[in-house]
Amino acid sequence: MPLSQQRGLKFWLIMAALSVSGLLTAMESTVVSTALAHITAELGGREKYIWELRNQVMAAFTDVLKRTWQVGIALAGVGVLLVLFEVQVELR
Repeated sequence: MPLSQQRGLKFWLIMAALSVSGLLTAMESTVVSTALAHITAELGGREKYIWELRNQVMAAFTDVLKRTWQVGIALAGVGVLLVLFEVQVELR
């Protein structure tokens, strides 16, 4: 293998970290969606649990924009307004 194509330990550690990160992200979203559906069903609001998942995705999106505090506060405000005026989950 030519010298320009050899990959050292640092490359493989970065690849392993990225792979584990992707795996944990997929597992976390699967666990949250499954658990949240079950919890909201027990509380009597199963038809509206998707709102909580959307809020989680919106919160994760702030990392992409690199303005975590500003965008996070704005999205939290929008989320609170949406919850106040639109979604009313009635508990048993």
